[in-house]
Amino acid sequence: MTIVMPKVTIGRLLDGTNIDWSYKSTLDCRFLLLSQQKAQKEALKKLLAQETNETTSLFTIQPEKIECDTKGELLDLLEFENAPAAAHEDEQVLRFIEQRIFIVNQFARVLAECTQVEKDVFFKEGSYRPHVEGPLNYFIRNIEEVENEEVKSRLNEEVENLKQVEWYNINSFERLTYSYGSNGTSETLLHFIKAIWTFWATVQVLQEPRDLILLVEVEQDWYETLSDTDKSVVKDLLKILLDVTHDFTVTLVVVTESLHLSVELGIRYKLYGKGSYIVFIEESDRDDFLTETLLSDWTDNEESLKGLLYDEGDNQRYIGEFLE
Repeated sequence: MTIVMPKVTIGRLLDGTNIDWSYKSTLDCRFLLLSQQKAQKEALKKLLAQETNETTSLFTIQPEKIECDTKGELLDLLEFENAPAAAHEDEQVLRFIEQRIFIVNQFARVLAECTQVEKDVFFKEGSYRPHVEGPLNYFIRNIEEVENEEVKSRLNEEVENLKQVEWYNINSFERLTYSYGSNGTSETLLHFIKAIWTFWATVQVLQEPRDLILLVEVEQDWYETLSDTDKSVVKDLLKILLDVTHDFTVTLVVVTESLHLSVELGIRYKLYGKGSYIVFIEESDRDDFLTETLLSDWTDNEESLKGLLYDEGDNQRYIGEFLE
């Protein structure tokens, strides 16, 4: 029996041939769009939204505000994080434990920065008990040590909000969206962490087989304001999501203007649109990669939808019109 994977048409070559993407294939389910063209970003979102159905859900993490007040039904992170995180020999379980601890640690670290809590209060050595509690419970207990009542109240409020993280169901085809906004560098990163944390945890507790599509838009202006440490955290969080696509039926799409992710994330399909920033040792290498035809079109056409699709798996490049 031949299993035919669903495909979506993402563009046309210069000779008119359609370019299709098998977005549910385990080999092809990772996609990176590097473009400053809003039209291409919106077209990709619409294309993925059209693929949602009774067994497929679309999740979007974006910087733009959401005009919606209908909250989506996702898991309670406090309940999820209540279970112990003791050592285990199974490789997949070990990876889950490591990722879980990393996400919780980064949430606590950034929350401490946002509230100016002293590090030695929030991160007490030797007081974590992995055999009886999850890593989040360790930080919750330490909140009681905070002397400033106003800060303690803010910390407790942030913890309480983890019961229902602010994902919103913006229409009828189960497109759940989280807006991480732009309320300052640390605050924005805190929201970004919560969004990825919730999705990651949701995948871990799926009771029935379900195809999930996650589109993560990383705002370039915000990303460039981050410290080197926080930039690494963003990359590591995206790598955790990439890891999820190997273990579950998850399609991951990362959208940004010019993030230095094209090599580090190891995403097979990369679509370079107008405004893509690619680092090469020599400028001539960049010109050879993108081709004179494409660069000329980008220069002459302000709203150009021409781009280069690079298939890293087969080391092939395709130039055409994408995501019209």
